[in-house]
Amino acid sequence: MHSVISYVLAEEHGHSVNDYQPNRIFRQGKKISHGRFKGKYERELLLQIFSEVYHSTHQPMTYYRETYRDMPPWILVIRNTVGDVTIS
Repeated sequence: MHSVISYVLAEEHGHSVNDYQPNRIFRQGKKISHGRFKGKYERELLLQIFSEVYHSTHQPMTYYRETYRDMPPWILVIRNTVGDVTIS
């Protein structure tokens, strides 16, 4: 699933974090009605997760961020789990 997500993001929107993270490329989604994310829209949560992973101190995120000042989607999705990208 990680490979498919990163492939689609890169193919459709580009390899740079500035290409695949703008709000306009994701639908707003449903408003979350329960849990700790109650009141947020799915898109908001997804972009928050992307931001947290991008700013992570784990490798290879730190390497890409410091070396290239960017992060391709196939690196970004390494730290995400299916639960991170599937919101019920």
